Amino acid sequence: MSEHNPKTARREAERAVLSIETCKQTIDSIRGSFREMVPEVMRELEEAEASLPRLHEEAKTLLRLLGPGMHDVSGHSISVGSAPVKVTCDTEGLVDRALDRGEVQDLLDGGVLKYEVVPHQIGRLSGKLKMVYESFLQSKAGTSAVTLPAELK
Repeated sequence: MSEHNPKTARREAERAVLSIETCKQTIDSIRGSFREMVPEVMRELEEAEASLPRLHEEAKTLLRLLGPGMHDVSGHSISVGSAPVKVTCDTEGLVDRALDRGEVQDLLDGGVLKYEVVPHQIGRLSGKLKMVYESFLQSKAGTSAVTLPAELK
């Protein structure tokens, strides 16, 4: 695909979206045919498909009770991971204590504290400060998010 020719990129994107639409129409047509031929089977299929997410969550909840490790359940080898332990810290209290005790640099050296720069806030600085610190900013192009409409999913 040509990234630099907008006309070619648009044409290729349109072709890709059209392929998705065609595929979805084929799937819908086949489902419609099955629905006409065997409506009770299609109703059961749709009900079963709709119940899967709930069944998955129920099974996961019960499997977690087995604890971490590999478990053979109903002929399936299922891995249960360890639950992560979330450790939090009263950052403001810790920094206040370190300031009172003169130990901020020790905590920085020990990797307990770290400096963080919020780049978009530099633009809010005034006058000379802004001029001095803007030179540290670097811009890098990211990847554009693409959200397909529901009818293409």
